[in-house]
Amino acid sequence: DLYVTIDIEIQKSIEDAFSGRKGAAVVMDVATGEVIALVSSPGFFPGAFLDTDDAAYVKNLLTNPDTPLINRAISGHYPLGSVFKVILSIAALEKRMITPDKRYFCPGEMLVGAKEFKCWSTHDSQDLIEAITHSCNVYFYHLALLLGPDALTEYALKFGFGRPTGIDLSQEVSGYVPSVLSRRMKLRNWYEGDTANFGIGQGDLLVSPVQAARLMAAIANGGKLLRPYLVRKLSGQEVNP
Repeated sequence: DLYVTIDIEIQKSIEDAFSGRKGAAVVMDVATGEVIALVSSPGFFPGAFLDTDDAAYVKNLLTNPDTPLINRAISGHYPLGSVFKVILSIAALEKRMITPDKRYFCPGEMLVGAKEFKCWSTHDSQDLIEAITHSCNVYFYHLALLLGPDALTEYALKFGFGRPTGIDLSQEVSGYVPSVLSRRMKLRNWYEGDTANFGIGQGDLLVSPVQAARLMAAIANGGKLLRPYLVRKLSGQEVNP
């Protein structure tokens, strides 16, 4: 017998919300790492592979351009986007580069090198809390350039990016954390624009949904990076108490 951590009502609610859409969702207990819900959409009925009458259904799964056989929650990796701004904030505070009162002015864009980097709005003067609240790109462009790319790489790795979480499912991807060194090994230069992009979770950074959930769990629980898991008991034996 297999006992899992999934809350079926929450799981069903999220699956219904994803009906007709592509995407993934992971819900974790921030204190234990228990996975309360894990959804990859579109999904499929695994029992079809055991029934010869479902050959047409299986063929559609194998040829469907929406790739339902890929578990996007653990095997898909994507730009993290503005969620990365939380890591940037922690790095700047821990390295004493700023205090929460540090202000930058957001006119809606910022010149980095010869290129204009946009914000999604005009926020005027922002301190750190306001910048997080409004997800102000310009504030975090400034912060990224202040910290430099090596610090961004360092803190992305500290929060578990670039390696599997260890969840008890197969085919988990590592994602990718860019660095100046890896760029140089490919005989390519690193520019200030790359640092600005990295600072808002764009560019070469790739993160799986389960990695993103683990990041936010660590923020919520005071800094403990947990291993997410779904199996609580197997044949009556505690696996992840």
